[in-house]
Amino acid sequence: MPCVIHPAVSQVAFVFNRPYCARCRTNIQAAVALLDAHVTPRDCFVWYAGGQDGWTPIAGTGCAHYVAHQLGIQSGGAGACCLAGFSYRVSNVITGRQVVTGGLGAVQLNDIWVSPTRDHTGLVSQIDAPPAPRPNAGPPGPPVVWITHASSAQHRLATNRFDTYFHGAGAFYR
Repeated sequence: MPCVIHPAVSQVAFVFNRPYCARCRTNIQAAVALLDAHVTPRDCFVWYAGGQDGWTPIAGTGCAHYVAHQLGIQSGGAGACCLAGFSYRVSNVITGRQVVTGGLGAVQLNDIWVSPTRDHTGLVSQIDAPPAPRPNAGPPGPPVVWITHASSAQHRLATNRFDTYFHGAGAFYR
């Protein structure tokens, strides 16, 4: 069976069910080794840039890629998906989804959080009851929402509070 990139060369390995030659396999592994620690999963966040560039890490950060893998989102076509076929752009991850209305009380686990500038995303991974109000302080506040996201700023898969780390900004999609 021929390599999908170099059809004149026989495949030596299947990577995500597609045949690749020895050169591609080696270059895929080299590109994966260049990824920042925040990218998860790592083994598929590469693309074939062509020519002398060969295989390189996908440009951008891995936040939408993480969300797509967690929720099984494979939209946007071949040029908008990782080697395993999952979306890696925020716009593709939220395509066809509705904005959650009703405030933080309406947010559910696995809702997708998106930054106001739509350049970062994560998943609602935990919802805690509102903190107990102080005496004579009125009704309790909203629940505490935690977002798990592939954070290039923190160089890891991180879980942060929506109200503090993200300053309560952004929208939720379901």
